[in-house]
Amino acid sequence: MVLGKLAQVQERVDEAQGPEEIYLWPECEEAWNLFWQLHGQWHSSGMGGKTGLSLACVRAHLDELGYEHGDHRKELWRLLLDCQNAALEAYADLQSSKP
Repeated sequence: MVLGKLAQVQERVDEAQGPEEIYLWPECEEAWNLFWQLHGQWHSSGMGGKTGLSLACVRAHLDELGYEHGDHRKELWRLLLDCQNAALEAYADLQSSKP
């Protein structure tokens, strides 16, 4: 019961603060948008949580969108892996802070 009330208070605090603004370098916008398009393409180990993007799905998505093999695609791949690694670090931090 107490936890439920605390959760309700936290929801109100989060709503009052509004959404967090982030700033993105223009050269990262394309990779960021691709990363969010792939939000459902994560491997999971059950109770262990997320383990990484399904790289085969990433390749298929890039193919479907018409990205030709070359330097630009390699740079997008690197940036997507950077996004994945940062997301995994944040996920691990959240998991370790749970009571």
